[in-house]
Amino acid sequence: MATAELFKKMTALNEFHLPTALFRGKYMEAIALMEHYGIPIDIETLMILKENWLQIQERLIKEIDKDYGVYDGTTFKRTKFEQYLINNNISWVRTKEGYLELKDETFK
Repeated sequence: MATAELFKKMTALNEFHLPTALFRGKYMEAIALMEHYGIPIDIETLMILKENWLQIQERLIKEIDKDYGVYDGTTFKRTKFEQYLINNNISWVRTKEGYLELKDETFK
């Protein structure tokens, strides 16, 4: 009864647009399901990624690091990065201890 009364009052408003309200309701239903069950994922693709993660990482690093030379295998090397900065005359923020600042925000 209360819901019907609320609907009558809402439809009496000039700003009320039924198709938009119905769309929003469907959206909220989908969000509630995701909050309850979790975000849906492609399990098959996730398993492929998990099974091949090291090879994917190695390929990405090989492709990207060819221009920088700052990795040893899959390990980022601070000393190699520092040499890259020196070789390319790039100034970089340092910590109060004098180390290169390697926080994500600094790279951004």
